[in-house]
Amino acid sequence: LLDNLTTLGGIEFQGSSFDANDKNITTTYYYLRADTGFVPTITMGSGTWEATAAFNPWTLEENNGEVVTIIPETSTIKLTDSSSNSKDFGTYTGSGKTYNNLWIAGTGTGDFNIKGSNTFNEFKVTNPPHAIKFTEGTTTTVSSWNVSGTSGNLITIDSFDGASQHTLSKSSGTVISDYLDLSNSNATGGATWLAGTNSNDTTNNT
Repeated sequence: LLDNLTTLGGIEFQGSSFDANDKNITTTYYYLRADTGFVPTITMGSGTWEATAAFNPWTLEENNGEVVTIIPETSTIKLTDSSSNSKDFGTYTGSGKTYNNLWIAGTGTGDFNIKGSNTFNEFKVTNPPHAIKFTEGTTTTVSSWNVSGTSGNLITIDSFDGASQHTLSKSSGTVISDYLDLSNSNATGGATWLAGTNSNDTTNNT
């Protein structure tokens, strides 16, 4: 890119290479697909990649042993949908990825489903209430966890199936959150995780 980019439709990466060149991108959704003969390399730069989609703002699909290469640099993926629809972020088929920052910033009440075992520099959620659901059996690794609700506007943390645990992992330090409704969550990795006195320890948490 030679300038910031805004599109009304989505952007699909299905081969070759793309370099955001430190520019900002705003579009409906991002679809990243690797298959035989289609192996994209995505260099994300330092800009903000905003997705406004009400359903699947970021989908990654890998087939036939081919892999999408993501070079996250210092980018931020920002999800801004304001609807009540459920939205998926992450892996449809294939492996989880390493990103820089993920910012869930929409004002809608629909669930945000984080699919696959991904690694983030910062995982941030603003404008509560929200429900953030992780695929059961996966591990989400973070360097910074910035997730808190407010009085009367809790952020729900749960697994997608509502029964089995997912894992949140941070290697060191202390994580401080509050106003959470926690279920099926295993917080680990070496850090001390504090959910705050205004949070609900609902069920099946470690």
